[in-house]
Amino acid sequence: MANDLGVVEKCLVESGDEVQTGDVLLELSSGQGLERAQTVSRKLLAEIGQRRNYLESHTKLIESQYEIERALHVQDREANQRELVRLERELALHQSRFETARSRLDDSLSLQSAGLLSQEDINTLKDEFAIRSLSVSEKRRELDEIKSNLASADTRLRKLAVEQRREQAMVAGQIHALAMEESRIQAQGAARVLAPRNGVVASVRVRSGDQLRPGDVLLDIVPDDRSLRARLFVRSAAMGFMEPGQPVKVYLDAFPYQRHGAQTGRVSRIFETTLQPSESAMAGSPGMHASESVFRIDVDFPDGFQLSPQQQANLRPGMTLTADVVINRRTLAEWVLEPLEGAMQRL
Repeated sequence: MANDLGVVEKCLVESGDEVQTGDVLLELSSGQGLERAQTVSRKLLAEIGQRRNYLESHTKLIESQYEIERALHVQDREANQRELVRLERELALHQSRFETARSRLDDSLSLQSAGLLSQEDINTLKDEFAIRSLSVSEKRRELDEIKSNLASADTRLRKLAVEQRREQAMVAGQIHALAMEESRIQAQGAARVLAPRNGVVASVRVRSGDQLRPGDVLLDIVPDDRSLRARLFVRSAAMGFMEPGQPVKVYLDAFPYQRHGAQTGRVSRIFETTLQPSESAMAGSPGMHASESVFRIDVDFPDGFQLSPQQQANLRPGMTLTADVVINRRTLAEWVLEPLEGAMQRL
């Protein structure tokens, strides 16, 4: 066949089986459509390989750039550390000279009071004391500046390490995503159908030996959460009364309401586009004209169904039902429902 994807070689699951994301569900043998898909897959894998090589090179570049910047900061820090040692020695020397000048000034004031020194000698000693004091203050200022530079250098080195780890983590995440995509494409290229999410296989639509075409439904998976959803098809004339949150009374065809009563849900979504009868499978439904278009409305059941455990276990995607939508405490009985969707995902 010109448009076939292949033939089902092996079916690895049955109805009721629990599956995890990535589990192999079906294996296919080669077909022309599959071969074309594998050609596309090889191109995608080549692009992924190129992208991964670029990211790996970028990782090395990031490491090299940060190593260079770190080395420069280390050199600056070492230079500041040497300057700090020099200034501490000079400060100690100037401090000693300052103490000597202060001692000489104190002694000279005693001698002046005894008439042994002139005022000119005293002024000379005061000038020397002021100079020594100014030198000490200047050296202390330089020393504080160097200490501030050292603290800034230490902070910058710590920030560099954090920035490098952050950038490398971002690139590593991209590489990991590419690896996951590569694995997925390789699995498809190996003609395997994988489970898209965790859940339970509700039904298997194909058997070994079946030929496949694009768009074929292979099997149905009900998610683990088992959320319930019904799909209503509403006539255009009734759409003016619809709004999200409205209560809905649902009657399951498999469990007659005379014995099991109605299930209560609420309108969760109102679709804006219309469907033709051929699209919604409503042709021939009671109260619906063959040429009449309808709107789709989804109904959720946050509290589940009021059924026994055995009846709950017997619920299946595709079950049919009817419903009444409550409008201003009145029911609109001109509703027809598509089968219970059960939050089913189709492959």
